[in-house]
Amino acid sequence: MQKPTNELSIEESLRQTMRLYLNNFLTFFVPLLVATLVSEVASTILSDYFSLGEFPEVGAGAEAWNLFFSRMEALIIATLAIFIISLVASAIAEGVCIRKASDLIEKGTTITKDALNLAVRKLLPLLAATILIAIVVGAGLVALIVPGIVLAIMFSLMIPLILIEDAKVFDSLSKSQKLVSNRWLKTFGFYAAIAITVFFGVMVAVFISAPFGVFGSLARSIVMSIIASVAAPLVPIALTVHYYSMKAREQERILLPPPPMF
Repeated sequence: MQKPTNELSIEESLRQTMRLYLNNFLTFFVPLLVATLVSEVASTILSDYFSLGEFPEVGAGAEAWNLFFSRMEALIIATLAIFIISLVASAIAEGVCIRKASDLIEKGTTITKDALNLAVRKLLPLLAATILIAIVVGAGLVALIVPGIVLAIMFSLMIPLILIEDAKVFDSLSKSQKLVSNRWLKTFGFYAAIAITVFFGVMVAVFISAPFGVFGSLARSIVMSIIASVAAPLVPIALTVHYYSMKAREQERILLPPPPMF
């Protein structure tokens, strides 16, 4: 795939995303698979290990209540640990995939070590951007749903900007908004198509992995993670492709001749 010299249509962006992924399947599949496995395995193990138990009956002794609260504390700690592990693993994996996609678009080749080093070096900004987006978009969704969708579109290119342009977290907010300005509906349509594809991939993973539950929850989680990870790389690749499409559009605006004086 060559770096776009003009703005891509939704169809072109989808075609470029799929071509980039299918031509470099393992390059994108492995990082997301590792991140998904880490999250799923940690979640399954910790959930199985920490169990809240039955709620004490009215009039139960102090010992029963102490045991209940100690289990509740362990469950809270386990949940927090799962959240942190999943957040870090997904941030690094997404960063690796975006850098790899950018390298392939810019240079036609990519080096995993370089992509991993960049993602780890940018981990704190990536986590900050991820949490900020989650808070802002979450608040918008709680308010009226539509504002949340608009904010998600507006700030969707924050992470590519941090990784590709070395933008600061708050600078990437305004830059992302500027890049997708007047292209919100187009951006929504492109992301919706990717989201539907990933959703069906996850549903297929849930359906296929269900029979493996007879071997235990861990076996089912591993099988589901492997299958779901096939579709997962489409998201960071799509973000990168759309970033370059919007940058090409921005460049076109700069190169346009000035309007006539009269």
